[in-house]
Amino acid sequence: MDQSIEPGEIKNIKSEIRATVISTYGQIDSLGQIIGGPIICLIAMKTSISMAMVASALILSPVIILLIYGAKFTKE
Repeated sequence: MDQSIEPGEIKNIKSEIRATVISTYGQIDSLGQIIGGPIICLIAMKTSISMAMVASALILSPVIILLIYGAKFTKE
């Protein structure tokens, strides 16, 4: 199991769908690495590692919006 799924989050998932959620999370994570890895590698090879890191940050930046949106639900 991936370490980015917190044990507290797993307990909040209904037991009937827990395995499906964990499996889906793992598949999406793997797909992102399979698609994103070669793209970032290509950027690093054609430009520089610094540019590849900037590209990675830009690709991951929408996650900030999702975290802010999700934080609203945890406060309630």
